Amino acid sequence: KEAKFSDKLEIIGEGAFCDCNKIQEIELPKGLKEMRTVSVNGAFSNCSSLKKINIPKSLKEGNRAFEGCSLLNEIEWEDEITKIPEGLFKNCAGLENVKIPDTVTEIGRYAFENCSNLVNISFPNNLQVIGEGAFSYCTGLQKVSIPSSLKKGYLAFKGCNSLSEIEWMQGITKIPEGLFRECAGLKSVVIPDSITQIEGNAFAECSNLQEIYLPNNTVDIADNAFNKCPYLVMKMNRDTYASRHAIVNKIPFEWIGNSME
Repeated sequence: KEAKFSDKLEIIGEGAFCDCNKIQEIELPKGLKEMRTVSVNGAFSNCSSLKKINIPKSLKEGNRAFEGCSLLNEIEWEDEITKIPEGLFKNCAGLENVKIPDTVTEIGRYAFENCSNLVNISFPNNLQVIGEGAFSYCTGLQKVSIPSSLKKGYLAFKGCNSLSEIEWMQGITKIPEGLFRECAGLKSVVIPDSITQIEGNAFAECSNLQEIYLPNNTVDIADNAFNKCPYLVMKMNRDTYASRHAIVNKIPFEWIGNSME
């Protein structure tokens, strides 16, 4: 029921423990660097009884390692881990609550893609990169808190259709490219005063987005930031960059205050 490995082990091959449905807990060695996936099967994919694993800070690759581990709901992270590898927990339907360690600065591409029951994710204050599609199609996710340190997050929450609330950490200045693309659950968004830039496709194809409040300080909005948002009405003060953006891009808008102070 428990799998343990030698501390000298650095690589686990493709599909090495695939479909081992009696394993409930895995203790990975501290020196592990790679869990290989060449074609389809991850090292521990479809271990249907697996509930708990530990992730060593040495791990660099682990694409789809735990894919289809439907009961996995507890992750222990080694101290000082800085990156979560690409695709590591893809399609892990059992994950409901995940706290990313404070030392992590990067989450790899598709790391938690299609974790359909993930409802709570806690990001560290120093997170800089959320890889492409890292939380895409996490359809149970309802709220996220975006750290001010975030620099990249392309399609990070694409297709998170239950996502309806965004909390912004103090001091955030930029909304990265494609961050909330295709988030059908978003209806109203308030952009904080500290935001100066909204990158391309940040809210594109948010099909139910009805209103977005933009501050005076936002002075750079990509032309396609709100592409294909059919019900959107932008709301801002008069004589602001946001109002000019709305006029130029033919987006319906409402003035909610006087000219810039």
